[in-house]
Amino acid sequence: MQFLTLFAVGVLIGSAYADAECFARKSNECKEAALSDAAAELELDICDYQRKLFRCLADASTECGMKFQKSAEKVAETVENLCTKGTSLNREFNQHKKCLVKAVSETKCYRPIVESLITEDKEESRRDAC
Repeated sequence: MQFLTLFAVGVLIGSAYADAECFARKSNECKEAALSDAAAELELDICDYQRKLFRCLADASTECGMKFQKSAEKVAETVENLCTKGTSLNREFNQHKKCLVKAVSETKCYRPIVESLITEDKEESRRDAC
């Protein structure tokens, strides 16, 4: 009985590792394909790039059985909505585009968030970021 329990735990751990490995491999393929497509186009349309990337990542999360596949799908749908001309989200985005681009291009705005994900003391750095 103990052997079966240990075997089951080993299979679960191996499965979780394989899922993460699968997603890491597929997400890298997504990024490479999206960047390759963007480089081939003379004029980069950020929406085309984002649509392809997030759709690919959502599909990869489903194929690899990741726990966050519903969230990944929601992000892909939101990007699609954002990039579809005439939607309310698209109109709002275009109305505030300069401000949004400035906000995400200034590292002081997102550096604390990135550092909170990297640092050893995640709890303390998350409080600082918020």
